[in-house]
Amino acid sequence: MALQKDNILDHCSIEEVIKLARRKIKDGSVPEAISLCQDIIQRFPHNKKAKDLLKKLRSQHTSITIANQDPNPVELKSILALYEQGRLQSALEEVQKLQIAYSQSKILFDLCGGLAKELGHIDFSIKQYGELLKIDPQNAEAYFDLAAAVKSKGELPLAFNYYEKSKEINPLRAETHYNIGNVLKDMGDFENAIVSYEEAIKVKPDYAQAFNNMGMISDEMGDKDAAVKSYKQALKIKKDYYLAARNLVGAPRGSLDFEALELVKPLLYGEKRLALDKVVFKFFEANYIKHTDDLESVFEKFTSANKNKEEKIKSEIDLEISKNESCRRNFQNWIPARQKRNNSEIKKVFILGPSRCGKSSLERAIFSHKKVKPFFETNKLFRTGEKTPSLTAMARDKFQSLTFEDVFYRDEEWLIENDYTVITSTDPTLMYNVKEIHENIADSFFIVVNRDKIDLATEIFMTDYVNNNYYSYSPTSIMKFIDSYYASLAVVQERIPDRVLMVSLQEICEKPDEVIVKIGQLTSMDFELGADCSLPKVKLQRNQFRKYFEKLL
Repeated sequence: MALQKDNILDHCSIEEVIKLARRKIKDGSVPEAISLCQDIIQRFPHNKKAKDLLKKLRSQHTSITIANQDPNPVELKSILALYEQGRLQSALEEVQKLQIAYSQSKILFDLCGGLAKELGHIDFSIKQYGELLKIDPQNAEAYFDLAAAVKSKGELPLAFNYYEKSKEINPLRAETHYNIGNVLKDMGDFENAIVSYEEAIKVKPDYAQAFNNMGMISDEMGDKDAAVKSYKQALKIKKDYYLAARNLVGAPRGSLDFEALELVKPLLYGEKRLALDKVVFKFFEANYIKHTDDLESVFEKFTSANKNKEEKIKSEIDLEISKNESCRRNFQNWIPARQKRNNSEIKKVFILGPSRCGKSSLERAIFSHKKVKPFFETNKLFRTGEKTPSLTAMARDKFQSLTFEDVFYRDEEWLIENDYTVITSTDPTLMYNVKEIHENIADSFFIVVNRDKIDLATEIFMTDYVNNNYYSYSPTSIMKFIDSYYASLAVVQERIPDRVLMVSLQEICEKPDEVIVKIGQLTSMDFELGADCSLPKVKLQRNQFRKYFEKLL
C-alpha cells in the first residue's frame, strides 16, 4: 500500500502554518514557505490566505531567485536521498517546488528532465531540457540528454540533430559519437553509422560496445570477416561481454579460428561462467559447440534449447500463425485500388519472405548499384523490440494517407538530393501491410524470396532470436508459419501481378545478374550491370543439419 505524505495540518492549524510560512520568508527559506502554502492548498484548495501568500511569493521574490540561481547543498541532498530510496515521483515533486524559487536553476532543469524521463514523462522531460538550453545554449550534456529523450519517442532524425549539436560543442565525448552511430544504425544508414563508431573508438580506444555494434552492422551488410574481427576486439577489451560473445558464436560453422573460440570458452565453462537464464545459456552453448563438435551433437543441443523455450511461450506460437491466416483471408477479400500517382522519383522495393529466407542476400546484390539506398529492416512502423504483424495500433484513417515518411526515417527529398533513385526494405513484417503500402505509396514493388522449405525451417530452428519469432522454437510450428506466410504472398501476387516478382534464393546465389535484370524489368529501372561489373556467383549448399531437422517432423 502506498504511504501518504505527512501534511503539517495534521498537527497545526491553518493560521499557525501561515505564520510559520511568513517566518520562513523572513529567514530566506522561500522554498519551505512555498511548500507550507502548498500543503494548505492541497488540504483546502479554496483557502484564500494560502493562495494569496503563494501568489505573492511567486511575484515578489524575483530578486531572490536571480541572486540564488541554484538551490543550496542541503536542499539538493534531500532530493538525492529520495532518488536513492527509489522514490522518483517524490523527488520530481520536490524539484518542481524548488523551481518556483529557483526558476533559472540549470541544476534543477537537468534534474527535472532526468527524473521525468525515468518516470516515462518524456514530453515533460524534453520541455525541461529545452528550458535548460535557453539559459545555457552551449550545454553539450543537455543536448545529449535531450537527444536521448527524443530518441525514446522514436523521433530518430531529431535525435540525430541534437546529438550532432552536442558533438559540435564537445567533440571529445566518445558516447556522443557512439549514440550518433546507434541512431544512424536504427535509421538504416549503416555506412555512416560505422564512421561514427570509428570516431567513438578514436576518442576511446577501449570502447567495447562500439566494436560490437560495428560487428553487427558488418554482419548485416554481409561482411562476415569484418564482423568477426570487431566482435573479437570487443571481447578482448571486455572479457565478460555476453552480447559480443553471443554475436561471435552466431557466425557460420567453421568461420571462427582458435583465438575466437578461446575468447568465448571461459564465459561458458569454469569459474568465469556467465550467470544466464537457462534457455539463454543453452542457445549460447549450442552456438559455441556448433564450431567444435559433430553435427548430431550440435543439433541435439539446439533441440534441447528450443524445447525449453517452447514451453515458456506456447501461447504466443499459435497467435503468430493465426495472424498469417488472418492476413491471407484479408488479402483474398482485397480489391486493389489503382496505385496513387504522384511525381515521385524514387522506386520502393520491398523484399519479402520469412526470416532466414535470403532477403538480405538479394538486398546486398541490389545495393551494389550506387543509385540504391538500402534501409534493411529499419522502419518507423515496427520499432526494434516492439514488432507486431499489423498496424492496428495506428489509427485506421492514417492508412488512407500513409506516406513514405510514415514508413521510413529519410524523406524522398533527402534521397533525391543524395542521388538515389531506389530504396530497398527487408522487414518481413511489412508483408502484413502490403495493401496500405501499395495503395498509398507510389511506385512500390514487392519481391518475394523463396527458399527450400526444409533448409529454411532448419535455419530458423537453429537461430537464437532476441525478439518475437515465437514460432521458431517448434518444428511443426515453423513449417506452418512458412506455409501460411507464403500462402498470403501468393494471394498478393494474384491481386497485383504487375507489382510482384517471385525469385528463389538459388537464383539469387547462382544467377544474380539475371535476377537484377528481372527486378529492373519489374520496376522499369536500368541497374546498368554490364559484363565488367557482374555480381559474384556462389553455389547454394543444402543446410548440413536438414536431415536431423526432418527427423523431428
